[in-house]
Amino acid sequence: MWVSGIGKRSVQVNLIVGLIVFLSAIAWSARAQQPDATAFGKKQSEAEELQLALRANSAEALRAYLQKYPETSRRLELLSTIAQMRRGQFTEWTIYEIDNQRFPQFVKLSSIKQLGDKVAAETRFRIDPLAPGQKFPEGSYRERLIVVDCKQPRLAAAESKVINPSGKVLYAYKWADPAFLDLSTGAAFAPGSIESATQRILCDDGIRTPLVDKQDLAEMRFSSLSSTVAGDGEIFYALAQNGLQPRQREVSVVTQLHRARELDLSGQRPPDVPPYRTQVSRVEVNCADGTMAEMKSEYYDPSNSLIYLNAHGTPFSDIQATAPLAVLRRVVCDAK
Repeated sequence: MWVSGIGKRSVQVNLIVGLIVFLSAIAWSARAQQPDATAFGKKQSEAEELQLALRANSAEALRAYLQKYPETSRRLELLSTIAQMRRGQFTEWTIYEIDNQRFPQFVKLSSIKQLGDKVAAETRFRIDPLAPGQKFPEGSYRERLIVVDCKQPRLAAAESKVINPSGKVLYAYKWADPAFLDLSTGAAFAPGSIESATQRILCDDGIRTPLVDKQDLAEMRFSSLSSTVAGDGEIFYALAQNGLQPRQREVSVVTQLHRARELDLSGQRPPDVPPYRTQVSRVEVNCADGTMAEMKSEYYDPSNSLIYLNAHGTPFSDIQATAPLAVLRRVVCDAK
């Protein structure tokens, strides 16, 4: 069959066009199956930044990461890590409750360790010299490594020792490692007991974690608010970086006295406890109705050791709505 030159060229052109279309389809299919380079790079960058923050072993680095990636799936885990890092600074004994309005109960916040639904911590209290069968010298302390069940009213000691006033160990016994301690050996406790208060504080990350870093107190990294009403100190504040209701705010209020003051608990001054100079309180402000409440407060000595953690929240009355609190309310509620 005879085909003209024009016909041959037409056939060649059609073949070339078909080949181009075929190759373009293959290339498009290959691109469609590849992940988006921009999204992949962003995801890879976020993961790399998290690893850098974790390797830095710095609460500041983790806070910066959370501020940049607030929707990360690991937010709760990282907040818990930051809280643990902050508690690690507080190796001193801190009062958290008073037994029978006479015997302060101490906890070492740096020792707190979460074990699933349980918490382990080192505690301390002065032994009652009038207790039945008491055989230790007056002024002796019992120190215990305890484990608290955060779901059930149960507490048991993993270790216990008694120390006399000069620091000599008079008695020591270990039952088990906290991670393997059988809590069924411990007695159940009732609401309102010292054990119940211990459970509440140790199992709540917001209560057991100090409101500020020690470095923050040393450098006073807070905004100035006013002088105290009595003129014996200065008041500062820092807005909390957490989300409440749209018209509710949380703020840390820092009151630093010009001179240290004796700590008065239930009408008594605990022995061997230094005076405090700085009080830090977490205050919740309801901007809708103007009410304010103190959620917890902490008392620090002149060297910034935490000597007392008060977890009993109290609302402010109208009489207490003095000039500094009124200013605080305006500042907090006007904040964006």
